[in-house]
Amino acid sequence: MLIMPNNQEQRRKTGLMDQTQIISLKDFVLSGKFGKISIGMDKNRVIEYLGPPLEVKDFKNERFGLYYNGVRFLYTASNRIYAITCQNFDDVFSEKPKDRIFPISHTVQVDSYFFTISEKTNYRTVKDRLNAENIKFREQQDKFWDKIIFDSGVEFLFNNWCEYPEDDTYDKNELELCGFRNFPIHSKNN
Repeated sequence: MLIMPNNQEQRRKTGLMDQTQIISLKDFVLSGKFGKISIGMDKNRVIEYLGPPLEVKDFKNERFGLYYNGVRFLYTASNRIYAITCQNFDDVFSEKPKDRIFPISHTVQVDSYFFTISEKTNYRTVKDRLNAENIKFREQQDKFWDKIIFDSGVEFLFNNWCEYPEDDTYDKNELELCGFRNFPIHSKNN
């Protein structure tokens, strides 16, 4: 198991900050690429770029996942990446990062853009920020998520199925950001 310093001061002391690349979540939103990683890429290239994953999962349906401190790269038996996800911050991080920039491997960090994973960010705040930066997006709702979807196909996910009644009487603006993903196959089905 990889043990990574979890705050900027610790990373500075260990020299980790000097050795790492930073992936911008804003660039991911705009391009659909997570640093050098894109949908359709061979999973071995992901491992070359990020280093060994914290965990590899076999979902028993010819689908697999590489897990890197909160971010998952899902691939098929052909070893091609079909999704890049960080869904449900409470589930994918053993300890939520307290800094805006956090490591996902020994060689790569993520700049989470304008929010911090450990702090609650609501739908209204996200929309206001995107509008202020003139970033195009559309909104969509299904039975699990309220989503902000970018031209790149990347989605910001806001959970609407646990805390709110099924009659849609909740205030969407108060929903909390709980994930992001580029999951083209799944997104077309919802």
